[in-house]
Amino acid sequence: MSGTWRNLKQVKVDGTAFKRERLRFKNQDNTVNRGEYGYGSQEWLAEQARISPRAISSLERGKASVKTVDAVSKVLGIQGREYIWGYGADFTTFRTAGVIDFRSSINGRLPENETTYQDAPFLLTLLPIAITVDDDFISTATLQKLRLKLSVRGMEIDFIWIYNVLLTSRSNTWLGDEKDVSEVVIPVRETYQSSVMFRQDSLNSISWRQFINHIGETDDARILLTLTLEFERFEKEGYILISTEEIKGLFKWAYPHGYPYWIEPNALMP
Repeated sequence: MSGTWRNLKQVKVDGTAFKRERLRFKNQDNTVNRGEYGYGSQEWLAEQARISPRAISSLERGKASVKTVDAVSKVLGIQGREYIWGYGADFTTFRTAGVIDFRSSINGRLPENETTYQDAPFLLTLLPIAITVDDDFISTATLQKLRLKLSVRGMEIDFIWIYNVLLTSRSNTWLGDEKDVSEVVIPVRETYQSSVMFRQDSLNSISWRQFINHIGETDDARILLTLTLEFERFEKEGYILISTEEIKGLFKWAYPHGYPYWIEPNALMP
């Protein structure tokens, strides 16, 4: 795949980042004679990279060939493909090796919530997700956001990432042991794995009761989850499937029957 990128004539790049890297060399050598280009200048970089000054100017305005990016990166001692917009998506994979936790945002096991949990919005947690970036030309990728869309006949719900969680019988709260979301720097070829919780991204959220009733009435065979990973300069989209037959069975048999506190159907990767 890296070879495919190298053959592209023009790509969009973060020109400001390349300029910042060039200026790190500014005034490193004070023995500049008249007529010579100073360290850190566009002309100096063009000469060192054996490309035209026009190519450097275009690079810093946000357009370049991958060949130019590689040549400049070698001179500046950086992994410049990290600054190509969209670069990284082809080399990023994710998988869910476990289950999907669905639960009301309110703990129905508490006496005061005996029925109100059914009318509260529901949450969704991937238990867990594993993300890998595998490429020879970058060293890290910065994950900034996760977005999720649930689709089943007649219903679409958008979710946003709110917590990394540990959902076990030993968890301190109904929503598990929560850790606030922050940017994650993922080293290349080192799998990042975490259980991630999502809440609905809407003022008119779907309640746990509405969701259960809708699934009970649908004849779709699958629930489709579309997961989008937002990195600093690229996005990766993929899909997770859930069997509606399995989820209907869990609604029927999990406690309390019909409107259980939570369910955990298997995640299926297409």
